[in-house]
Amino acid sequence: MCLRRNSKKRPFDFSCEEKPNRTEVMNYFADLVGLHDPDTEKAAHVTHEIWRDYYGHLLPKRLEVSYGSGKEFKNDKLWHQKMECNVAEALIGALHAAKLEGALAAANALCFLCCILPSRDILPSNWSMAERTIAVKNSEFFDVEFLKLVQDFMDVNLFVDHMEQCLGCDCSM
Repeated sequence: MCLRRNSKKRPFDFSCEEKPNRTEVMNYFADLVGLHDPDTEKAAHVTHEIWRDYYGHLLPKRLEVSYGSGKEFKNDKLWHQKMECNVAEALIGALHAAKLEGALAAANALCFLCCILPSRDILPSNWSMAERTIAVKNSEFFDVEFLKLVQDFMDVNLFVDHMEQCLGCDCSM
Protein backbone atom coordinates (compact mmCIF):
# COMPACT_ATOMS: atom_id res chain seq x y z
CA MET A 1 0.00 0.00 0.00
CA CYS A 2 1.16 3.47 -0.67
CA LEU A 3 1.27 6.37 1.72
CA ARG A 4 2.54 9.68 0.54
CA ARG A 5 2.54 13.23 1.72
CA ASN A 6 0.16 15.13 -0.50
CA SER A 7 -0.89 18.62 0.56
CA LYS A 8 -1.33 20.92 3.53
CA LYS A 9 -5.02 20.05 3.69
CA ARG A 10 -4.35 16.31 3.58
CA PRO A 11 -0.79 15.80 4.81
CA PHE A 12 -1.00 12.02 4.57
CA ASP A 13 -2.95 10.88 1.58
CA PHE A 14 -3.60 7.16 1.23
CA SER A 15 -3.27 7.22 -2.54
CA CYS A 16 -1.00 6.42 -5.41
CA GLU A 17 -0.85 8.88 -8.22
CA GLU A 18 -4.44 9.61 -9.22
CA LYS A 19 -6.02 6.33 -8.09
CA PRO A 20 -6.85 5.60 -4.47
CA ASN A 21 -5.55 2.29 -3.20
CA ARG A 22 -8.32 1.78 -0.67
CA THR A 23 -9.50 -1.22 -2.67
CA GLU A 24 -6.26 -3.11 -2.01
CA VAL A 25 -6.46 -2.28 1.71
CA MET A 26 -10.05 -3.49 1.89
CA ASN A 27 -9.13 -6.63 -0.06
CA TYR A 28 -6.40 -7.40 2.50
CA PHE A 29 -8.95 -6.76 5.26
CA ALA A 30 -11.41 -9.19 3.65
CA ASP A 31 -8.66 -11.81 3.36
CA LEU A 32 -7.57 -11.37 7.00
CA VAL A 33 -11.16 -11.62 8.24
CA GLY A 34 -11.62 -14.75 6.13
CA LEU A 35 -14.45 -13.63 3.85
CA HIS A 36 -15.12 -16.13 1.09
CA ASP A 37 -17.79 -16.85 -1.50
CA PRO A 38 -18.48 -20.60 -1.69
CA ASP A 39 -20.32 -20.36 -5.04
CA THR A 40 -18.30 -22.58 -7.38
CA GLU A 41 -20.19 -21.28 -10.44
CA LYS A 42 -18.70 -17.80 -10.22
CA ALA A 43 -15.73 -17.00 -12.44
CA ALA A 44 -13.61 -15.79 -9.51
CA HIS A 45 -13.95 -19.12 -7.69
CA VAL A 46 -11.04 -20.71 -9.57
CA THR A 47 -8.66 -17.80 -8.92
CA HIS A 48 -9.63 -17.70 -5.25
CA GLU A 49 -8.95 -21.41 -4.90
CA ILE A 50 -5.50 -20.98 -6.46
CA TRP A 51 -4.85 -18.16 -3.97
CA ARG A 52 -6.07 -20.41 -1.11
CA ASP A 53 -3.62 -23.13 -2.20
CA TYR A 54 -0.81 -20.64 -1.53
CA TYR A 55 -2.12 -18.62 1.42
CA GLY A 56 -5.13 -20.50 2.82
CA HIS A 57 -3.10 -22.02 5.66
CA LEU A 58 -2.29 -18.46 6.82
CA LEU A 59 -5.67 -16.87 6.14
CA PRO A 60 -8.39 -19.52 6.43
CA LYS A 61 -12.02 -19.20 5.34
CA ARG A 62 -14.10 -17.92 8.25
CA LEU A 63 -17.19 -16.13 7.01
CA GLU A 64 -19.28 -17.12 3.99
CA VAL A 65 -20.47 -14.20 1.89
CA SER A 66 -21.73 -13.60 -1.62
CA TYR A 67 -19.62 -11.33 -3.78
CA GLY A 68 -22.74 -10.71 -5.83
CA SER A 69 -24.31 -12.06 -8.97
CA GLY A 70 -26.78 -11.09 -11.61
CA LYS A 71 -27.14 -8.38 -14.19
CA GLU A 72 -26.30 -5.40 -11.96
CA PHE A 73 -22.95 -6.87 -11.01
CA LYS A 74 -22.11 -7.98 -14.54
CA ASN A 75 -22.89 -4.47 -15.85
CA ASP A 76 -20.26 -3.00 -13.52
CA LYS A 77 -17.03 -3.42 -15.48
CA LEU A 78 -14.93 -2.99 -12.32
CA TRP A 79 -16.94 -5.40 -10.16
CA HIS A 80 -14.35 -8.19 -10.39
CA GLN A 81 -11.66 -5.78 -9.22
CA LYS A 82 -13.55 -4.60 -6.17
CA MET A 83 -15.94 -7.38 -5.10
CA GLU A 84 -14.06 -8.23 -1.88
CA CYS A 85 -13.77 -4.54 -1.08
CA ASN A 86 -17.53 -4.02 -1.54
CA VAL A 87 -18.38 -6.85 0.86
CA ALA A 88 -15.80 -5.66 3.40
CA GLU A 89 -17.28 -2.15 3.24
CA ALA A 90 -20.76 -3.61 3.70
CA LEU A 91 -19.54 -5.54 6.75
CA ILE A 92 -18.09 -2.37 8.29
CA GLY A 93 -21.31 -0.51 7.46
CA ALA A 94 -23.36 -3.24 9.13
CA LEU A 95 -21.19 -3.06 12.26
CA HIS A 96 -21.77 0.70 12.32
CA ALA A 97 -25.54 0.35 11.76
CA ALA A 98 -25.77 -2.27 14.52
CA LYS A 99 -23.85 0.09 16.84
CA LEU A 100 -21.25 -2.59 17.52
CA GLU A 101 -18.69 0.06 18.39
CA GLY A 102 -16.01 -2.33 19.66
CA ALA A 103 -16.13 -4.56 16.59
CA LEU A 104 -16.26 -1.45 14.36
CA ALA A 105 -13.17 0.01 16.05
CA ALA A 106 -11.35 -3.31 15.63
CA ALA A 107 -12.32 -3.51 11.94
CA ASN A 108 -11.14 0.05 11.34
CA ALA A 109 -7.90 -0.69 13.18
CA LEU A 110 -7.34 -3.78 11.05
CA CYS A 111 -7.83 -1.67 7.90
CA PHE A 112 -5.32 0.83 9.30
CA LEU A 113 -2.82 -1.97 9.91
CA CYS A 114 -3.37 -3.29 6.38
CA CYS A 115 -2.39 0.16 5.14
CA ILE A 116 0.64 0.89 7.32
CA LEU A 117 1.96 -2.68 7.48
CA PRO A 118 1.44 -4.03 3.98
CA SER A 119 2.37 -7.66 3.66
CA ARG A 120 5.54 -8.31 1.71
CA ASP A 121 4.80 -11.97 1.22
CA ILE A 122 1.02 -12.29 0.87
CA LEU A 123 -0.79 -10.85 -2.12
CA PRO A 124 -4.50 -9.97 -2.06
CA SER A 125 -6.83 -12.76 -3.14
CA ASN A 126 -8.20 -10.65 -5.98
CA TRP A 127 -5.79 -10.97 -8.91
CA SER A 128 -6.44 -7.44 -10.15
CA MET A 129 -5.60 -6.09 -6.69
CA ALA A 130 -2.55 -8.37 -6.48
CA GLU A 131 -1.24 -6.90 -9.74
CA ARG A 132 -1.89 -3.36 -8.50
CA THR A 133 -0.19 -4.13 -5.18
CA ILE A 134 2.93 -5.35 -6.96
CA ALA A 135 2.92 -2.28 -9.20
CA VAL A 136 2.52 0.07 -6.22
CA LYS A 137 5.32 -1.60 -4.27
CA ASN A 138 7.60 -1.20 -7.28
CA SER A 139 6.61 2.41 -7.96
CA GLU A 140 8.27 5.65 -6.96
CA PHE A 141 5.18 6.49 -4.88
CA PHE A 142 5.78 3.69 -2.38
CA ASP A 143 7.32 5.63 0.50
CA VAL A 144 9.18 2.93 2.45
CA GLU A 145 10.84 5.47 4.74
CA PHE A 146 7.51 6.97 5.76
CA LEU A 147 6.05 3.50 6.46
CA LYS A 148 9.10 2.64 8.55
CA LEU A 149 8.73 5.89 10.49
CA VAL A 150 5.07 5.15 11.26
CA GLN A 151 5.88 1.57 12.28
CA ASP A 152 8.82 2.62 14.48
CA PHE A 153 6.65 5.03 16.45
CA MET A 154 3.61 2.79 16.78
CA ASP A 155 3.11 1.59 20.35
CA VAL A 156 2.12 -2.03 19.67
CA ASN A 157 1.35 -2.85 23.32
CA LEU A 158 -0.96 0.16 23.64
CA PHE A 159 -2.61 -0.79 20.35
CA VAL A 160 -3.21 -4.38 21.50
CA ASP A 161 -4.57 -3.14 24.85
CA HIS A 162 -7.00 -0.86 23.04
CA MET A 163 -8.15 -3.67 20.74
CA GLU A 164 -8.70 -5.92 23.77
CA GLN A 165 -10.90 -3.21 25.28
CA CYS A 166 -12.82 -2.79 22.05
CA LEU A 167 -13.40 -6.51 21.61
CA GLY A 168 -13.74 -7.41 25.27
CA CYS A 169 -11.20 -10.22 24.97
CA ASP A 170 -7.56 -11.13 25.42
CA CYS A 171 -5.74 -10.66 22.10
CA SER A 172 -2.37 -11.99 23.27
CA MET A 173 -0.90 -14.95 21.44
